[in-house]
Amino acid sequence: MLGLGILHLRGLTLAGRLKDKQTTNRHIAEAWRMAEDFVEDVDEHGIHFGRENTATHVISACSDMEQHREALNTADDLIRGGVSLPATRMGPLYMNLGRSQLAIGDRGSALESLEEAWERAPEMAAVHPTSMELVRVLASLHKRSNPRLTKIVKRAGMTL
Repeated sequence: MLGLGILHLRGLTLAGRLKDKQTTNRHIAEAWRMAEDFVEDVDEHGIHFGRENTATHVISACSDMEQHREALNTADDLIRGGVSLPATRMGPLYMNLGRSQLAIGDRGSALESLEEAWERAPEMAAVHPTSMELVRVLASLHKRSNPRLTKIVKRAGMTL
């Protein structure tokens, strides 16, 4: 069950990147169905599966397919319930949240999510393409000095 669940997560990730809504939705439905069999997320040999990790993959796929409200709604449900995933999953979660928040024009929330990604997984945030793109776009859109954004720009090795 764990292996098949992981394959559905991979399938929804790849289909989401291709913007194949039908295939993505099929994998999402199967991943959710399988995740229901787990009381909590499991970590077997560094492979995570369960409801929380399924939610992080759904959020990423929805962001890829420009279904930003769906990504944000899934994130709200996940975060409200409390998250126990490791930093390697939390960093991308907050980066993808930032992508969707930025896409709907909520720069303040996007910056908060970016800060959270840097707080949870600083080494990952420093090199992850999504993090770097969020920093670049937020910095280019920001017209006034913002100490919070300036701090992240410096940590990312960029200039305003």
